[in-house]
Amino acid sequence: MRAAAKAYKTCDDLKCLPPRVLDIGMSLYPRASSPAMLNGPHKVPAGASTIRDEVSSSVLSLLLATKHLQDLLKQWSTGHATEAQISDAFVQFGANFNVTINAFAEYNIDLSDIYSVSEELRIPLEQCLGDEPSPQALEQHMPAVRRALYRLFEGIKARRDAWRAAQRPLSVYPTY
Repeated sequence: MRAAAKAYKTCDDLKCLPPRVLDIGMSLYPRASSPAMLNGPHKVPAGASTIRDEVSSSVLSLLLATKHLQDLLKQWSTGHATEAQISDAFVQFGANFNVTINAFAEYNIDLSDIYSVSEELRIPLEQCLGDEPSPQALEQHMPAVRRALYRLFEGIKARRDAWRAAQRPLSVYPTY
């Protein structure tokens, strides 16, 4: 999955994001369970691997959804994608955004400072789609889209250490 995250470094629409923001895929998150999920001093609940993988996979899915949305916007600007396709991609982004928020919440990591990112993204998307499809319309609205996405991934990146710390105590316990 890390290879998929690296592929975004070549995407023109994500060029404003620093490389470390783009590297928020699975490899930055160690595999261990949250102390809140302990069922005793040496036991991990049966569903623990699903919960621990959810943060990594949700962040990666969110990254893929943002890439897809930006790709569709580029296609829309040349008449090769429809407003409905962009709307569907935004709905998928929203679903992935909510899953990511909830995955971090499993570790009691608050992301409330980025709750508004979805709205920050929706506004320039609506403005862009209100214009006739053209590279100029896309160029006019992409800075606001990039700012929202940058804020989103910076907010997630800022929680990386908290997520690692939430998992660290369990790494000393054997799993049976």
